[in-house]
Amino acid sequence: MAISSVNNSYGYQGMAAKSMGADHAQALKEKFSYFNSSASISGIPTSVSVSPSFLEKCAKDPEKAAFLEENLAAIPDCVSSVKANCLGTVTNISYQFDGNGEIIVIMSGTNDPDGKIAKENAEKKAKEQQAAKKRLIDRRNNSVRAKGKSIQLATERLIKNAELPEAWKPISKADSIEISEEGRLAAEREKAAQAEPAEEEDDEVSESRGGKVAVNEHKRARQIAAAKCQNDVRQVIAMLQKDMSDCKAGLEKGWCDEAEIAKVQALLNSAQARLSQVPREAEDDLGISEFDLAGLM
Repeated sequence: MAISSVNNSYGYQGMAAKSMGADHAQALKEKFSYFNSSASISGIPTSVSVSPSFLEKCAKDPEKAAFLEENLAAIPDCVSSVKANCLGTVTNISYQFDGNGEIIVIMSGTNDPDGKIAKENAEKKAKEQQAAKKRLIDRRNNSVRAKGKSIQLATERLIKNAELPEAWKPISKADSIEISEEGRLAAEREKAAQAEPAEEEDDEVSESRGGKVAVNEHKRARQIAAAKCQNDVRQVIAMLQKDMSDCKAGLEKGWCDEAEIAKVQALLNSAQARLSQVPREAEDDLGISEFDLAGLM
């Protein structure tokens, strides 16, 4: 007997489940404006995301659907509680429901919301750089004078006024002054060292003008690579969200540019990709882990 056709309803069932999930998502969106979106709740930017696979389960399971709605409804009160009980200023909260309904909460914050501390630190650093540059120029261009009743005394006072290094101090013999070979070599090294910082200091000043807020790109990349479980990756994501908040605030004040924000976004994308590559829990490991070391470096 020949088989003329095979009727497989699995594909239709899958499509029906997805359709039910989409309908359920639309109903939740109408009920909770922040569902699968971002909104300001109690003045805090808050994002809420629910896995499509969990939505399909909720559409077929009333108990799971009730669980989801109950937790979505509790979000505004939870955000208010975080704001009232956390030190500093909360800059971002993220609520995520995975495919099994497990809830992940990520928060970032700052103790310098208006950028006042960062601005003061940047201004202080700029003043220190300018002062160092001025001292270098003064040392190169200005002459130093000293008087004394003897050559040795006058020279000692000259050295004290000029604040020259010990290696430059003369060795006296009777009424004459000589410089040792070691002192001469040290003096030549000092002159060479003083000739180089001009470019270095110019670079530092240029860097301070170009940007005062920056992400530690290499450190964050090491932390992402060293993450051994999802909890490690979430920690890095929280730190990157804090970096993003700082960079956006710095952009408004002219302390960084769009390139810095692009760096943070690229790192966030890398961390999100890493989240699916590591196990949920790390294996027990005695001593300091690679992830902890990456955070210290």
